[in-house]
Amino acid sequence: MSTPTMMTMRDSFIGTLCDRMAADNSIFFLAADLGAPALDRMREEFPDRFINVGIAEQNLINVAAGLALEGFCVYTYAIAPFITMRAYEQARVNLAVSSQIRPVNVTMLGLGGG
Repeated sequence: MSTPTMMTMRDSFIGTLCDRMAADNSIFFLAADLGAPALDRMREEFPDRFINVGIAEQNLINVAAGLALEGFCVYTYAIAPFITMRAYEQARVNLAVSSQIRPVNVTMLGLGGG
């Protein structure tokens, strides 16, 4: 009898998002220099919609806002304290204020405590 394979919440989410990206060309995934084996599939299958901005969480939100204002659905992915605190001003101004002009579809994902 084999032991069931455990899947982390992150891996499950990324797998589900990959499936959605295959069906919807308007979805982008932006990462702040995080690596995970689960991201390999996304990087390989959607190189034009997987963007690694490097260790630049503030820029991550700026790029996400620009894509969202052009009508794309954007998921951002970074270490939790950095995407919430380092990029707070950009989220407040570029996402919240911009959403008063037109819909801004950005989901901010924070993983781990750093």
